[in-house]
Amino acid sequence: MTTTTETSARVLIVDDEATIRQFMIEDLLYLLRDRGDDIPIVIVSGWVDDDATREQPDGVHAVLKKPVAVETLLSTVRQVLEQA
Repeated sequence: MTTTTETSARVLIVDDEATIRQFMIEDLLYLLRDRGDDIPIVIVSGWVDDDATREQPDGVHAVLKKPVAVETLLSTVRQVLEQA
């Protein structure tokens, strides 16, 4: 007899373009927190400073500065999911 276990993993990747302003991202973070969603969040932005990539805002699991290599994004998502 073979037993299979199905797991589902969710991660929210926010790609911060010039059309998305900081307050919109903050609103999204507050909304997810208030709903009780404990979903890992990765923000990818060209508008962040180096401090933000080291010290993520509350509720954010990783911040990557654009341009970001696909390998780096995938590696970060894997790490975030392993920690969740």
